[in-house]
Amino acid sequence: MTLRRYTKPAAFFGLPALALLVGITGWYSRPHAAPLPAAPEPTAETKRTTTVRPEQRTIRRTIEQPGQIEGFEQTPLFAKIAGYVAEWKHDIGDAVRKDDVLAVLSVPEIDEELRQKEAAVALADATITQTKRALAAAEANLNRSKALLESAKATQARAEANVTRWQADNARTERLLRSRGASEQDLEVSTDQLRTAEAALGEAKAGVQAAAAAVSAAEAQRDKAEADVQVAEAQRQVAEADRKHTAAVLGYATIKAPFDGVVTKRTVDVGQFVQPASGPGGAAPLFVVVRTNPVRIFVDTPEIDAPFVARGTPARIRVQALRDGEVTGAVTRSSWVLDNQTRTLRTQVDLPNDDQLLRPGMYASARITVERPGAWMIPASAVRSGDDHPYVVLREGGKDVRTPVKLGARQGDLVEVLQKQTKAKQDGYPAAWEPFTGGEEVVAEIRDR
Repeated sequence: MTLRRYTKPAAFFGLPALALLVGITGWYSRPHAAPLPAAPEPTAETKRTTTVRPEQRTIRRTIEQPGQIEGFEQTPLFAKIAGYVAEWKHDIGDAVRKDDVLAVLSVPEIDEELRQKEAAVALADATITQTKRALAAAEANLNRSKALLESAKATQARAEANVTRWQADNARTERLLRSRGASEQDLEVSTDQLRTAEAALGEAKAGVQAAAAAVSAAEAQRDKAEADVQVAEAQRQVAEADRKHTAAVLGYATIKAPFDGVVTKRTVDVGQFVQPASGPGGAAPLFVVVRTNPVRIFVDTPEIDAPFVARGTPARIRVQALRDGEVTGAVTRSSWVLDNQTRTLRTQVDLPNDDQLLRPGMYASARITVERPGAWMIPASAVRSGDDHPYVVLREGGKDVRTPVKLGARQGDLVEVLQKQTKAKQDGYPAAWEPFTGGEEVVAEIRDR
């Protein structure tokens, strides 16, 4: 404050008043007087410096960010096929379980198509039954033909043995005839028997050939029957796949809840014609279902704290609608990548909601406590302000050296020191920096003895 000096005649104030004014004016003008003698500089014997070394501490920071509660899942349900709403079973606010039916669409043409496909499957089953019966008959016929072939082969073997016998008998009779031991009549009888045996062998061989041909025909018939069964089974698979496809399409006519939750939106009524959604401007969802247990809240963590936010980091959520009540939780996941615009980490906290007090859309404030161990800390009073950088005074070799530093987080009366300058910027070369090691002696204060 500056007092104005009045220059009115002394007669106006009177002599005593003038003397008082001059005294007051002289007291406020004391700063312009000669300075007092300076106090003597303390000597080395009366001055003491205190040094400290950086200590590694764990920095704890609390991140508090606003947000809102969201359902763990929120799914809009659309129509996959066109149809008329036959009935709806749940409205907004209804709690539903997974696969609960929300609505049923009427699609008569697909109903009829499904019946046709089911009939085709039934026909294929009948064809398979018929072809399998034919295959069984062909296999039985083949077995009979093989049995006949074996019998014919046995008959041929007996005929061959009989021919061999009569050949030997005929040769023996010829020898006896030359030695007068047998008559001409005996030789004729033996020769007739041999010819009869040879004829029987011929018939047996013909029987074997016929039986073999019958086996070949039976095998061909059996192979054809097997092929018919395979074709019928393949046709049945095609018919069944076609039926399943139609049944799957018709299944879209039943709108079901995708998970346990609450119906938050319903836009359909009985008789309404709905169509599949196509493109961003398509039809509105028929229902919206939200999972409300658990719920989640997202927090944007600043870049400086992002590396220390991990799964399990403690969090406390304050909810205004619950009279600022707090809910304890923990970080469950994060986006890992920082947002390019805000340079923040998207962090998610999941909260149990068994009592259903937390409702999606409520405002909330999240407080996440992060810890960063191993930070080099010194007293904040040891840091001075410089022109370009803050600095500390280091005791090196008995000398006090002014050293610019880079600082980190502050906690109470301590501050984190990140790096110290070892060489100043000069001649176009950048300054050199190195991290603190803990062995530095930092001048913290000066005291007189």
